[in-house]
Amino acid sequence: MKISHLLSLLLILVSIAAAQVPPASDVLHKDSDGDRYYTADEEILQLKNELKALKEEVLMYKAEVNMPKIRNEIREMVTVPELTHQIILKNGTIVQGTILEENLSEIKVQTLIGIITLQREQIKNIEPIKKQAPVLEFDGPVKEMTYTDKKVFLGKVTNNGNQRADFVRVVFRLYDDGANLISTDSSFVLGNDMKYLGGIYSSSALLPGSGGNFQCSVPTLDKNVSYYTSEIKYLNIE
Repeated sequence: MKISHLLSLLLILVSIAAAQVPPASDVLHKDSDGDRYYTADEEILQLKNELKALKEEVLMYKAEVNMPKIRNEIREMVTVPELTHQIILKNGTIVQGTILEENLSEIKVQTLIGIITLQREQIKNIEPIKKQAPVLEFDGPVKEMTYTDKKVFLGKVTNNGNQRADFVRVVFRLYDDGANLISTDSSFVLGNDMKYLGGIYSSSALLPGSGGNFQCSVPTLDKNVSYYTSEIKYLNIE
């Protein structure tokens, strides 16, 4: 069965399930310990989140498979110098490259087009070039909700870097008091909509300065959870 057919079938199943469940105002469910009531809307929301996560997993797989990639052999053949400095000349010209040698009168700079020599009297300012990379961080505390069979984590991730991050997701791992892994699960953030090569769409990209909310459910498997760890993962797709 094709991936698109699988997604269509899942959408139909979720729609049928939502149509058969009474509104939250009509139905309240009680957990097995009798400690908490929860509504049917929460069940539908969980189904929608799981469907969204599955959809993003499929899109990420398609993106990784379909995106054109340069073979390692070709990468090794092409040597691109690292640009570490930005040199601003008095006439307004900006030169980017790596400073190889310098003295009181001139500096030699390795640029993308070769080595050039600049006279000190021509230079207005020299600045370091900030590396282009996303910096993903949790925006504020993560809210932890405990149920009889799972833990649910809610929060927000913000990109404080200077490059877009693609298919951003959070990973949570549960451990017992003996530092043994109980279970793990992940969830994509709801961020910026992006269209990639091959017509692939995703709503889990984070542009510089933007943020996205997430909700991740991790099963406890009838074990006592002592603590958890969290991690943010992403892809870089050009």
